[in-house]
Amino acid sequence: MSARLLAWQPLRSQLVILQAEKHENLAQWGVTPILVLDVWEHAYYLQYQNRRAEFTEGFFTVINWDDVATRLAAVRDE
Repeated sequence: MSARLLAWQPLRSQLVILQAEKHENLAQWGVTPILVLDVWEHAYYLQYQNRRAEFTEGFFTVINWDDVATRLAAVRDE
């Protein structure tokens, strides 16, 4: 499947949400990833089997939002 990225785009001074269909295409010029949700099967299959929605819900319970805020503040100041 794919990965979802929350990234900072400095040219427009805004957060963007990107989707990467292949790991080799995980980059977009000019943005800095802030938070990444990997929904490729290898990321969750051993624990969640085919329950991707459950994995995604669990992901949001373990995000360190203070760290995400720190990353965002750092790239905004560049």
